[in-house]
Amino acid sequence: MDALPPGADLSQIPLAENPSGAPPNFTDGPSLIVAVQAVGISLGSIALLLIVLRLSVWYRLKRPFGLDDGFVVIAFIIAAGYTGVVCSTEAVSRHAWDTPLSAIDEVYLKCGRPEADQSVQKLFVTSLLYGPMLFFSKVSILILYHRMFRPERWFRICLYITLAILFGAYWMTVPLCFYYCMPHNGEAWDLSILPKCSHLATPGLVQAGVNIAADIAIFVLPLPIVLKLQLPTSKKIGIAAIFATGFFALTVYYRVMIIEGADGTWAGAQTFICM
Repeated sequence: MDALPPGADLSQIPLAENPSGAPPNFTDGPSLIVAVQAVGISLGSIALLLIVLRLSVWYRLKRPFGLDDGFVVIAFIIAAGYTGVVCSTEAVSRHAWDTPLSAIDEVYLKCGRPEADQSVQKLFVTSLLYGPMLFFSKVSILILYHRMFRPERWFRICLYITLAILFGAYWMTVPLCFYYCMPHNGEAWDLSILPKCSHLATPGLVQAGVNIAADIAIFVLPLPIVLKLQLPTSKKIGIAAIFATGFFALTVYYRVMIIEGADGTWAGAQTFICM
């Protein structure tokens, strides 16, 4: 931003140059916002239905409300807030060369409102919620494992180690977000925040790597116990398939593209879809 001349019209300057050399299309360029909203709303609705079914089973069986149940509910509440913010970022769901610099200020920092005291700081909110959202969702599975496979000492040790790693990886960005992604000492919620908030890029890559490792651990850890069960092979495969849900590694690729690629807004929208 320091390279911009004073008084430059940010609404006429794209975030990046089009590799094809074509002029920017700020009005009706290609956008992923429909896909982002469709995936977010549909999967959010499915998640809500599954949580309602889970709680109804808990109520019918009259079993104690477990910590894993509580973490699932917390994860859903955080994810709903995160998804709501993401689904409202239409102006930055396009290619970087079709996105004006002013869109970052209006969408992520001020939501299009000139009054800073009434604004919802979207960049801050998404950066703040991302780690805790993943923490509660993944740890709820680990706690469920702990309740199901408690007699296995080696299994408990592996769970504790995984839990400690997840806590460090997902919660480290919370204080960093408060330090880097919000104004201090009279600073304003404007584009000057972006260079500081970019310090979260490296922790973001760490979290992406931990995501993959955690998904692998969640899939692999119960397999030795499942294979020992006195069940037909088909049922063992079915149980293993249940544990394999969430075993995806696409987000790390798109996170690298956000940081290192020239089309960060498009890669960011793709990341939201994958998450």
